[in-house]
Amino acid sequence: MRRRGKNDDATPRRDGPGPARWYNDTAGLIAIVLTALLLPVGGVILYQRFKLTGPYRIEYEGRVVDKSLTLRETEQGTWAATHLLVEGKDGARFRISVNRSLYDRVEVGMWIRSDRNGAELSWSEPRRPPSVEEKEQGAEHPSMSAPENPAGPARR
Repeated sequence: MRRRGKNDDATPRRDGPGPARWYNDTAGLIAIVLTALLLPVGGVILYQRFKLTGPYRIEYEGRVVDKSLTLRETEQGTWAATHLLVEGKDGARFRISVNRSLYDRVEVGMWIRSDRNGAELSWSEPRRPPSVEEKEQGAEHPSMSAPENPAGPARR
């Protein structure tokens, strides 16, 4: 028979009940809960990046109402976050994140229009190409800039 020493109970057993098993079960449960909480947060961030809403939208149009530059400081250094507050044609205001070169070019009151090809800036509202409905409607109503020739087609 083996004699029991005073430190025999100090070594935890993994198969039996006790503090070591409770610790392992709790750590696993905490890891599962944290993962379950972080997955939706990551999903929301990715959704905003790839959807046409939120501060990272690609396609938008409206008048620049305000511009802001926010300095962020960390132990690694300082960096600037540049944002524009834009009012769309429907009157809704939204905030967009822009790069520094666009931020430097834009002024409050300018009209901005952005798509996958880049951003256009102007002081007046840009003219957009007519929609399919407007083209069909235009075919029924001749343009005033090109009146019909009452004498018929020109002959040579």
